[in-house]
Amino acid sequence: MKNFSRLTVKPTTTLSFPDQHTQEFYLDSPAISVMTDFQRTQPVMIEFTAKADELIRLMKKEHVKLKLVVDAEETFIGVVTTDDLAEQEFIRHSAKGFEREELLVKDFMIPKHALHAFSYSEISKATVRDLLHNLRDYERQHFLIVDEGANRIRGIISASDICRKLKIEIDLFNNSNFSNIAQMIVEDHKHANVA
Repeated sequence: MKNFSRLTVKPTTTLSFPDQHTQEFYLDSPAISVMTDFQRTQPVMIEFTAKADELIRLMKKEHVKLKLVVDAEETFIGVVTTDDLAEQEFIRHSAKGFEREELLVKDFMIPKHALHAFSYSEISKATVRDLLHNLRDYERQHFLIVDEGANRIRGIISASDICRKLKIEIDLFNNSNFSNIAQMIVEDHKHANVA
């Protein structure tokens, strides 16, 4: 076993930060730069039998708006978002005779077959501008990216991540879908060209 040399942190030692140039994102930046890549970041998952009420608390605590839903063998079966777990959805289920405490993630999730996705091979050749142009008409907050060659979900693109990386100020609780982001960027671009 190799032993490490122990260092003393000097009074002059400072923090290291990423190169600012690599951290700036523009409309012409590669689209994959705004993608959460599951080959680099562990997917955020929840089992379909988890209690829906508990999931709301968990998502707030973890500051996430979407979880991938899996079965007991961790096979991907769908997604669930904070929008899917909105109070009116609980009321709708209660009107059908269900008790709030007995509702599970599977009662709220969007099943795999109903999801929309883009191909990783297309995204990897596109810019953020191309991505937003393609997502302009979608009233969604997340889009899956599929590696068709491996038949796997490679990652996810989130409207709130795009806002954060492009430094767009938007109400992330009410307006963070792709349609609104694209509209804001088009409006900003028009105003910039007029000035």
